[in-house]
Amino acid sequence: MLQFILSEYSSLRDEILRPADHRITLLVASLTISAAVIGIAVERESADLLLVVTVIAVLFGLLVLFQHVIIYIIADYIRDNIEGPLKEAFPGLQGWQSSRAPAPTHARGALSIWHFPMMAVTLVPAVTSLGLSLTFSGRLATRAMLLTIDLTALSYYLVQ
Repeated sequence: MLQFILSEYSSLRDEILRPADHRITLLVASLTISAAVIGIAVERESADLLLVVTVIAVLFGLLVLFQHVIIYIIADYIRDNIEGPLKEAFPGLQGWQSSRAPAPTHARGALSIWHFPMMAVTLVPAVTSLGLSLTFSGRLATRAMLLTIDLTALSYYLVQ
């Protein structure tokens, strides 16, 4: 039975690495795409294109958050269903997941434990593009609609 528990533990620890790798890939993609679109928009002096950057950054930010939550779900399972019984069988055993608090129950709680740089990957391009969009002219109706979408997306990202 112990061999089965250790095998499951190893498999789940490996499973945590996959979303962690996805998270890094999404962060790099978000920065690359946001920077490219900001560069193109500034070159073309397009306020409308700048306002699309916020939506792109927030969508990537939500995907990163999703990967983060997956990691915590797996870690909670390890802590409660593998390390818990092992600690009962072997008093004094300290598991990797047992040393941390349980996962937050909603995305807002997960955001509170993120490192600032992870959040900055979403917020800096979004705020930068919003600020730059005010320096260029564009169709008022389109700008108003995109600005509403941007502010809604940012609000959803921050207070979900």
